[in-house]
Amino acid sequence: MLSPAAQTFDIVGAGFSAKWSKVNSVRFQYVDFAGNIYEQSYDKAFSIQLETRLENDYGSGSQTGNKQRLLFVSVQVPAGTVDTTPCDTPGNDGIAQPYFVSVVNTGPDGPFPTATCLQANGSTTFNNNSTPVDLFSSPTNAGFALTGAPLAVGTQFQFNITPIAGGPQTIVTTLDNPEAANPDPTGTPTDFIDLFVPKAGPGSTGFTLPDAGITSATTSHPITISWTLPTFQISEAFVSPIVQPSAFGGGTFCSSQNGNLPDPTVTQATILFPTSCNGPIFPNGSASVCVFITGVNGERTNACWFFSNQGG
Repeated sequence: MLSPAAQTFDIVGAGFSAKWSKVNSVRFQYVDFAGNIYEQSYDKAFSIQLETRLENDYGSGSQTGNKQRLLFVSVQVPAGTVDTTPCDTPGNDGIAQPYFVSVVNTGPDGPFPTATCLQANGSTTFNNNSTPVDLFSSPTNAGFALTGAPLAVGTQFQFNITPIAGGPQTIVTTLDNPEAANPDPTGTPTDFIDLFVPKAGPGSTGFTLPDAGITSATTSHPITISWTLPTFQISEAFVSPIVQPSAFGGGTFCSSQNGNLPDPTVTQATILFPTSCNGPIFPNGSASVCVFITGVNGERTNACWFFSNQGG
């Protein structure tokens, strides 16, 4: 609670630990003498997410899971402020002009020895904020593969953003979470988690929209998923069900995520997918559910399951 006469606010002094590069907006609430509440939101031009994670993805082409060490990179910009021309196409090929959004190592460590294009992979809103944002990440929207020794906390990366209006912007961001490597004697990380989703019926693959509980353009029913736990000490976990009107990703997506699980050490949850997102999901859309687990030191391990009637 601030004094009505206050004109400054020390964010760090108030106990907020989020890095400024990851902040989407600052929101103020004012209450008048009649008890009316007024809210003013100040959006940042750009925000960046940068984290290492272990990920295990399940789909029609990887029914037993696909385990990867990843560096997840995401740049969020107000919708329409940065050109969304796909990477490596005329106008965004990094040759005649710099990529519209790119990342590069600032030192010897990291997967970006030269400027790497970040692809526009969709639009959404966050935290009940009505301002839509465009998301730029890896061309596959899945992160960048890591090899060799785990990346050290403090490794720096430079992000270059060229908005439609105004000059280029350069932001240097440091990695602040340790990789959940914990290798076994063969050097393989052991903190991958496994995900289990029941099939809709005996003849189902487990990866179609009915397996997600989405049975028509207007009806869906809850499904219960389960997962294993990593070896590190867990601080939080959440489950994120997402739907898209497209079967092949990209474009608008909608999430029914409801925040962190009250007990981060549980190993199952019941979820209900939305049936529409700027159009019906059934029969030609797609759905996915991911379990995200974070350790007390910032380690992250995820598992995702993908549903679609195309190839499912």
